[in-house]
Amino acid sequence: GIGGAGVNILDDAGNYETVAISTREEHLHNSKAQRRLYFARREVEALCTSDLSVMDIIGTEGARSLRSTFRGVDLAFIVGGLGGRTFGPISPFIAGVARREGCVPLVIAVRPFSVEGESRRKRAEFQRGRLQEMPGGFVILSNDALTRVAPNLPLSKSFSVMNKVMVNLLDDISDVALKSDMKTLRMVFSSCGEYSLTGGSSLKKHFPERLVKEALEGPWREQGESVDRVIMIVSSCDAKPQDAIVLAKELGENIGVFDLTYAIKKSENKEKERIMATLLLGKGKKKPILQAGAACPPEAR
Repeated sequence: GIGGAGVNILDDAGNYETVAISTREEHLHNSKAQRRLYFARREVEALCTSDLSVMDIIGTEGARSLRSTFRGVDLAFIVGGLGGRTFGPISPFIAGVARREGCVPLVIAVRPFSVEGESRRKRAEFQRGRLQEMPGGFVILSNDALTRVAPNLPLSKSFSVMNKVMVNLLDDISDVALKSDMKTLRMVFSSCGEYSLTGGSSLKKHFPERLVKEALEGPWREQGESVDRVIMIVSSCDAKPQDAIVLAKELGENIGVFDLTYAIKKSENKEKERIMATLLLGKGKKKPILQAGAACPPEAR
């Protein structure tokens, strides 16, 4: 977790090894993270414009700890909010350090509320552009989507709700990712510049049409956005690959995309007749990838 928002998110991420990174000592002092890394503001400004080779010569405690953070780690989630002066500037560099150490990093960034001011919004969009230039992809979430999900939710509670949304996404991915999937995940996340989050659920008798309609028309998705590939996690009490194949065909008919990777997750949901799916919709295709591991079989493309 990087910056104020990123450090706060870690309070809800109790199932993970957590590292808090901040330029403010009070953030770190109050954090529940297992490790805390302090960077001076001048270090952040230097690192965000530096090549990765600079890590070999920086001798500060924060830099040394950053390198060791990702050693031996297969998958790392790098989370925080855009528009500030820590996460946005430094997250592409930290993701690069993770890749250099052999880790698969997934950056998950939150855009600010419109009411937070025009200057913060403009800064967030600039930082979003820098993330799009990274070798790997990232997931973008919008705080404004919460106003569509729960229009009467007080702003003070909205940040807590978004934290839980992000942690649920981490849980979905980490629950289905095996060590043998890391090569596939690296290729998948690198195939598009940006992913947005959506999802849906339906009773089996209305599957897959109702679920796809909910996912594509739901409040989390920006209507009209292009889609180049889909990462899909399907879950139910008795989830099986055929569910993902059927859902993939329905998605293809609605958005014309068959470049899809899926995983199956057996949930403990008490509604045995309900199927759920978390979807990451990728746009800004960077390069074609080889379908491997949990990739969609030919009949579903």
